[in-house]
Amino acid sequence: MVLETVAAVPGMVGGALQQLRALRRLESDQGWIRTLIDEAENERMHLMTFVEIARPSRLERLLIVLVQGSFYNFYFSST
Repeated sequence: MVLETVAAVPGMVGGALQQLRALRRLESDQGWIRTLIDEAENERMHLMTFVEIARPSRLERLLIVLVQGSFYNFYFSST
């Protein structure tokens, strides 16, 4: 389940960075923002399925927040 929360990060970060780039340059992104956000949404739907099946505890939820937060910051700063 932790892996599914991390799997959505690249699409979300990529979509956000592409959005900012398109706004700065005042030009079209050729549909990349939608593609990247759709990928993140797809991973979120997988996660919601796993949540219904596994019913994570508070400790597991805390672990997810910590792992996702650190991966998000790492991925955002490395791009």
